[in-house]
Amino acid sequence: STRKWAEKHQFTVTCGAVCQNADELKQTYNKLRSDDFSKMVLKLPYGSSGKGLRILKNEREFMQLVTFIERRKIQTDLLLEGWHPIKRSLNAQLLIQEEGSHLLSITEQKINEDGIYLGTDFAPIYEQDKKREYEVSMHRIIDLLYEEGYRGVVGVDSIIDINEQLIPIIEINARFTQVTYLLPIICRFFSTYEYIESRFKRFSCSADLPFEDVLTEVTEALDPGEDGGFFIYTFGKTRADDMWHYRLFILFYHMQKDKQVHMLTKFDDMEFSAERGREFAEK
Repeated sequence: STRKWAEKHQFTVTCGAVCQNADELKQTYNKLRSDDFSKMVLKLPYGSSGKGLRILKNEREFMQLVTFIERRKIQTDLLLEGWHPIKRSLNAQLLIQEEGSHLLSITEQKINEDGIYLGTDFAPIYEQDKKREYEVSMHRIIDLLYEEGYRGVVGVDSIIDINEQLIPIIEINARFTQVTYLLPIICRFFSTYEYIESRFKRFSCSADLPFEDVLTEVTEALDPGEDGGFFIYTFGKTRADDMWHYRLFILFYHMQKDKQVHMLTKFDDMEFSAERGREFAEK
């Protein structure tokens, strides 16, 4: 629906097409191959946050999927897109309301080569012409959604590919997102700190780690100094298959870029192993 909406209003979209069956998928695949796309992505309707999304890295994977669709005679909207190599992955937070609509924020998502979310840069720096182009697109989206009767918060995912092409609409989330919830905290940090960025980590170990032990370990590893710090805004754990599985979201902030990069690198490299869990338990 988002793809069709973007095409209807003549926004630049990724190379690809909405297909109804296996034959149309093959036609689109061959067209994308002729346009030098080797990696592609297939999207099912109503997917979000990586759900209903299949990355196809070669022809063998594509043909396996087509065979599956042909055998089951699947007839539905399937969006096949070329995977644009990404230079920057952007997110805009829009507030659409009767008493005045606003572009609340522009942030940059940190995503790996497989499209997995790693964190967010809340203070990105852009070339002025590209920033203006992006803001014009977002204000146009605000106007169009307002005319259609939408009221509330919207998160828009966008990319700038390696050819400097802005594709303003990859996904539209008509709901609160992580960025929405963090905006009040981000605004508070912006009054003091120049660099603000979040990171996300999953890890598993055999030990049941209290939050305080994880906090101590992270503090000792990062050592932010007096001009910066970090804020753990999500700590969750569950037990399954005789292991404890953890999710950790951290907001990093600093006045000095090199110190900020140092904290981010240290956190990315941290590992919470079973051995580490036993050390915590002994302490």
